[in-house]
Amino acid sequence: DITLRHTVIKTFENSRLLIPNSIMNKEVIENTNFGDETVCNFLDVSVAYDADVDKAIEIIQELVRGHKFFYDYRSAEDKSEGKPDVIVRVRALGATSVDLRANVWKKTIGENFEMCSDLRREVLKKFSEAGIEIPYPYTNVIVKQ
Repeated sequence: DITLRHTVIKTFENSRLLIPNSIMNKEVIENTNFGDETVCNFLDVSVAYDADVDKAIEIIQELVRGHKFFYDYRSAEDKSEGKPDVIVRVRALGATSVDLRANVWKKTIGENFEMCSDLRREVLKKFSEAGIEIPYPYTNVIVKQ
């Protein structure tokens, strides 16, 4: 809502932000539904160094592709060139893990939280079934006599 003195923006949590118009004229504003509403977010997953990374990537791709909110963002040219519909890359080699990042596309930002939450839950299940460890910090204690 735009008034003479301020602009009111409703957040996803249904609260209201009152922003003076003098500020609105000086700042960059991100609008997720102006024009193209499609959105890409990252799904970060870590696996153990001795895990089958290729299998982990394959599982993530299948889960993303199979989700009800999945959106295939590729152009007709991308598809004809065989570019993947779900990109998963090795983002980092951490102290205790191989960190993977999937690009997760959906039609609107409103679908993001539910989709990423669903995917995290399904990744846990599928990784467990496949014997792929999601690492966590632990300590080895050596007792000497």
